Amino acid sequence: MSHKVLISHVTLGHILKSVSPSGTTLSAPKEFSVYGKKTVEDEGTLLGTFTYDNDGDQFQNFKRQAHKEDMFSFVKLKVNSNWGEPKYTCLYNFRVHGKISSPHPTPI
Repeated sequence: MSHKVLISHVTLGHILKSVSPSGTTLSAPKEFSVYGKKTVEDEGTLLGTFTYDNDGDQFQNFKRQAHKEDMFSFVKLKVNSNWGEPKYTCLYNFRVHGKISSPHPTPI
């Protein structure tokens, strides 16, 4: 990310069944986990494991689970399962929401 962020929510998006050429969205993510990372090498802090509703809205917002106020420079998205496609998972959109750290810290 361009700045350190106190992450509050994430949004995951996928095409709707109604506009899918096949009429299905089996390749949509089902269960996914999000990790905040302070460095690229950092294993990450689990921010939550969520389930994308295949019959829900195209863009779904997920609130970070209880947390301390850590600022992160990187985010890792791990897709744990999808809705039935055995060969691949499609991801159309992933957004991170939160509060950006101040670019110029306030002097004490």
